[in-house]
Amino acid sequence: MAKEKVLDEDGMEVDAIYRDDRKRKSLAIDEDTYWKLRQICGKERRTLISQLQLMIEDRYDDLFDRDRH
Repeated sequence: MAKEKVLDEDGMEVDAIYRDDRKRKSLAIDEDTYWKLRQICGKERRTLISQLQLMIEDRYDDLFDRDRH
């Protein structure tokens, strides 16, 4: 892990974090959410990761593409 300098919106250094160079990250969710996601994946015929990627991309676009207009 490499230490990374983090700046706030004013360019002031804030608490440093450690960056992990792995390509994938772990994510823990509660069991109820997990089983809901499994049901969505079954209906949509997607893997867990592909469903999460799609949902996150769609929400990201909703939140941030709107800022560009």
